[in-house]
Amino acid sequence: MSLTISTLTVFVALVVSLLLFTVPSSIQRGGMLNHHIHVGHRRHPTRHTATTITTTSHDDNGSQQSVQEVSTRQGRSSMNQGDSEDDSPLFNTYHNYDQLTEVLHHYEHKYSNHSRLFSLGQTTQSREMYMMHLFKAVDNDITMGDESGDDEIDAIDTIRSSKLNRAEKRYLDDYINQRKPCFRYIGNVHGDEPLGRELLLRLIQLILDSVTDVNNGGSSSSDPYVSKWRERLNHLLSLVDVYILPSYNPDSYERMSRYNANGVDLNRNFPDPWFSHINQEVQWQAETENMIRFIHDNQHKSDDGPQRHFVLSGNIHGGSLVVSYGYDGLPSSYGTLSDRSGIYSASPDDDLNRYLAQQYSNSHRKMSYRESNYEFGGSPSYGITNGAHWYTLYGGMQDYVYLNDGSCNELTMELSMQKKPAESQLQTYWDDNLESMVQFMEQTYQSTIGGVIYCNNTNSVVVVNDTRINVHLTGKDGHNVSTTDGVYYRMIVPNMVYNVTFFSDDYTLVYRICDVRIEAGRTSILRLDVPIRVDPEQRMTEGINRLNCDEYFQPPPTVASLAFSNLKDNQMRVALFALVAFIALFVNQ
Repeated sequence: MSLTISTLTVFVALVVSLLLFTVPSSIQRGGMLNHHIHVGHRRHPTRHTATTITTTSHDDNGSQQSVQEVSTRQGRSSMNQGDSEDDSPLFNTYHNYDQLTEVLHHYEHKYSNHSRLFSLGQTTQSREMYMMHLFKAVDNDITMGDESGDDEIDAIDTIRSSKLNRAEKRYLDDYINQRKPCFRYIGNVHGDEPLGRELLLRLIQLILDSVTDVNNGGSSSSDPYVSKWRERLNHLLSLVDVYILPSYNPDSYERMSRYNANGVDLNRNFPDPWFSHINQEVQWQAETENMIRFIHDNQHKSDDGPQRHFVLSGNIHGGSLVVSYGYDGLPSSYGTLSDRSGIYSASPDDDLNRYLAQQYSNSHRKMSYRESNYEFGGSPSYGITNGAHWYTLYGGMQDYVYLNDGSCNELTMELSMQKKPAESQLQTYWDDNLESMVQFMEQTYQSTIGGVIYCNNTNSVVVVNDTRINVHLTGKDGHNVSTTDGVYYRMIVPNMVYNVTFFSDDYTLVYRICDVRIEAGRTSILRLDVPIRVDPEQRMTEGINRLNCDEYFQPPPTVASLAFSNLKDNQMRVALFALVAFIALFVNQ
């Protein structure tokens, strides 16, 4: 009898162990997600970013905290092993306006499925301000998991109502996929700083070659850069619309001058938020008016499709080696203009700006190092600076974009100590900056939350696209972003915890999502759709009006449950197998 019991016990242990090893991990983890959002990421197979080991803990208040220990820097080490394979004459020389125009038109013709060339308008001397739009056909990238239980999709929706049927979910997916987050690079704001012009021209070709190469099965390009970068750049373009303006000031490039044809510094020509009298004295230039019109149009339906949602922008300059972030100016309470240099001027998104700037500097070959950057390298700057703390300027593009272009953050990259490096050095600057430029673009989805604001208590799902909805992050007073087409995007600092509040201008709608946190290195945005209510006449009424997060959302997991859930799947299964085997042996005794 004892033998039969022992045999039965061992048999049960084997069956349980077999189940533990074969049950899909998605089922084992089922039910662990709640409205306190802690979303990890899966590594993209060809990423060249830092490898990290992540552990989760709680602070004294019970909030989840992530501690990341960097074990390797694959990005920098791989770049330092010689990326100078391509010495194409096209990229070892500066391009004048006619040459630039010819190359851009060639790109649009050759890569017509993924590019569209357009002009912001004409400059003072009637040259076109060409901008290239790089895109990939929508293939349902910013989507949700569905009833199939696919938890391998990074964009996890923990807010969407379970009452939505499959058709309604697909409607929202299609709607947001037509309104991807947008990224922008601008070069050559000052005509005598042309490095950005050449880097961006080459970046356009690399992105387009990479997407085309992937579509052709990886055999259409002989450029060794393409084979190295095609997976990352293809993934980027599947999630983000990229806009590149190689030369903001083509008139001045022809004369190799800082100022435009009217002798005006275009980076001092934007409406200033601090001094209204400056705005009254300034004559707006054609280039400035074109850019302001473009920024204004971003908030509305564009000529080539839906509203553009810019999330991040990089403005490339020369003359130093540093990433500068806003604010560039200071309020009038700090005294006269001459009294203000050296004072730190923090924007509401100062933590985000510092994070983004440090990401660029750290992945650059030289920017953060003292031995290669005597002005800003090493402690305490490590290649970044607050604009006003470096020197104050008023009427700059960076502050204007932050305050007027929706949810867009703009940083300024000074990429060369010489304003115009020798042509023989262009390849070196390309290799120094390529990883940084790509990583900076990737932040558009790695550090962003977004979603659709909709109502579903009518006969069908309706996107709230005629009402201004404001999106507020905890601690970001003074900088609410807004949307009028029902789609929102907002950058946040990875591993920091936020509460996100949605409200209309008259505060009739209030909806809050608590404890939102994303981890660095995500492979897509964190999508959080927001359901609200409307009355039969389609007027907005009060939404989920509970501002106390603890009242509306479940409490976070305990320390014990977090420690258990952070075990790797195989580790968990082995531990359970050992436990069952121990029980079997004990009973056998």
